[in-house]
Amino acid sequence: MIMAKSKKVIEIFKIDSPVGTERVIIDYRETCEGVSSTLRLASSELPRPEFYTAMAAMRTVFLKHAMISPDKVTPLNAEDPIRRLFITSVSVSESAKNGKVLKMTGRLYCPGLKGYATIALPPIPMMDMRDDADRKRVETLLFEAEEYVQGNRAQATLFDDGK
Repeated sequence: MIMAKSKKVIEIFKIDSPVGTERVIIDYRETCEGVSSTLRLASSELPRPEFYTAMAAMRTVFLKHAMISPDKVTPLNAEDPIRRLFITSVSVSESAKNGKVLKMTGRLYCPGLKGYATIALPPIPMMDMRDDADRKRVETLLFEAEEYVQGNRAQATLFDDGK
């Protein structure tokens, strides 16, 4: 009797990407054959470029929910909030009342202060997120974080299943 290899399921909880570092820290749950483990991956290895693109795309979601209009961004204006914002943390959790909830923290460079202000948004229920593009941005970031956890990183694949 040949037993089929069961698929590993990864659920991303939190992605941290501190400003000024290329380091990525991911908290996740891995479930395989009914056994579940909560783990943290803190690696100095760089993610794929798609990860950085997905993290940068979260700035639009952040600014909308912070009530800062990202619509007036122009390539010539370096003072635009979207150019000064760095998303440092994105987490997804379950709430009995609201279902899946998104939490985000960012660092906004304030030219007048010549420094950063940390802004943590209140939890955003995913079911209240009306913009399909925003939901897609969240899904893309979670997918890229999962790829990172599975070893698909910049320059190389860490684990080769012989495929």
